[in-house]
Amino acid sequence: MKQHRSAKPGFAPVVLIAAIGFTTSASAQVVVDQTTRQQIENLTAALVGDLNSQDAAGVANTFTPDGVMVVPAPAGQEMTYVGTQAIQQHLQDSFKSGITNGRATVEQVWPFETDKVIVFLAYHLSGQGQSGPINIDGHWTTVDVRGVDGSWKIRLLTALHDPPPPTAAQAAAVQEMSAINQRRNVAFEKGDADAYAADFADNAVYTSSLEPYRIEGKAAIKDFFATLFETFATRHIAPRGGSTRVYANDTVVANDGSAVINYTDKNGNHSAIFTRSTTIWVKMGNEWKMVDQHISQFK
Repeated sequence: MKQHRSAKPGFAPVVLIAAIGFTTSASAQVVVDQTTRQQIENLTAALVGDLNSQDAAGVANTFTPDGVMVVPAPAGQEMTYVGTQAIQQHLQDSFKSGITNGRATVEQVWPFETDKVIVFLAYHLSGQGQSGPINIDGHWTTVDVRGVDGSWKIRLLTALHDPPPPTAAQAAAVQEMSAINQRRNVAFEKGDADAYAADFADNAVYTSSLEPYRIEGKAAIKDFFATLFETFATRHIAPRGGSTRVYANDTVVANDGSAVINYTDKNGNHSAIFTRSTTIWVKMGNEWKMVDQHISQFK
């Protein structure tokens, strides 16, 4: 089974991760009714129960027939599995690797269309592999859909293992980045393109998955986001799997991450997209500046 990637045509909601970074405010959280949440938790419990019973067919049955599972894997191996048959085969292979136990906690459930929700969960996998004990913590995000019979199924599951603990240099950089992103979140929620663009270097390059050419220079990037803010009335993001790497005597930082983005246009239409991003920061004097950022979409 080959990896599947797609990008929807249209304007720039895919780039919203750039505007937020890796934090999100409490005001961005949307909740479903308690009955729906309980149904989603029951679906999660069924999946985990079948996983712990090593019932690959049972786990696959929690997906729609055309469901998609995206999971971390060693280089050169498959990461995307489409359809219940492919998902079942992947799970059978995973059981052979020594994973025997899992647990998952539903953290948030967001509605975004009729009979569709986005679910954010934390998970832990354990077992005994050929090289020793297996202990993996991570987060997964699902898009769940409700069928005509009222039952919920998973349409898309994306899993990311949590990164290893940061070094001292990484921890310091992460703290600085967190403070910057909190400030940028405020500018983003206000639709303040000037404040948002202030963290780009004058000669920064920004690449959107939906633009044919890269956007060069702070002024052009600011204009791009001014149009974005004008187009979408509200924008909310749920980052997942962010990592920070520090180079050049703690003066260069590479940020990678994925996110699920909810946005609403002026007509009240809601959508959700899945993105991955890479951002390069350089410390210029006493300030961190973005010199390059690349956003892509997957679904």
